[in-house]
Amino acid sequence: WFRYPTRKEDFVLRGLNIKINPNESVALVGESGCGKSTFVNLLMRFYDVDFGEILIDGTNIKKYNLHSLRKKISLVM
Repeated sequence: WFRYPTRKEDFVLRGLNIKINPNESVALVGESGCGKSTFVNLLMRFYDVDFGEILIDGTNIKKYNLHSLRKKISLVM
């Protein structure tokens, strides 16, 4: 679950579950405002979730070194 710090009354993501298997590439597609950038911002820890957790290999991303985490993620706009 996530809400932007400036809009505490509105959750923009609720109950999102995504599993990406090893060696899998993923494309996020959808209309403007559907949460693609928010998802990437959460994965790269520009924001942290309000409830729940994001796991990589079963480890909460908050336990990873931030620089190392971001170095392992690629983004193509």
